[in-house]
Amino acid sequence: MTASAIAYPETIDNGRKKPLMLQSGPEPLQTEEEDQLFKDIIVRAILDETSVNNSQ
Repeated sequence: MTASAIAYPETIDNGRKKPLMLQSGPEPLQTEEEDQLFKDIIVRAILDETSVNNSQ
């Protein structure tokens, strides 16, 4: 599964990707490692999406 698929799990009717709605949960992430992993996934998804948009 790509980072983009993780960050954009749903699509809207016309096939365009629907952005992930980030919400703060009741508890923070358990470790700094998990926090960094989450940030890395978001950055990769943004870069992947930017790359796709630039190639069109």
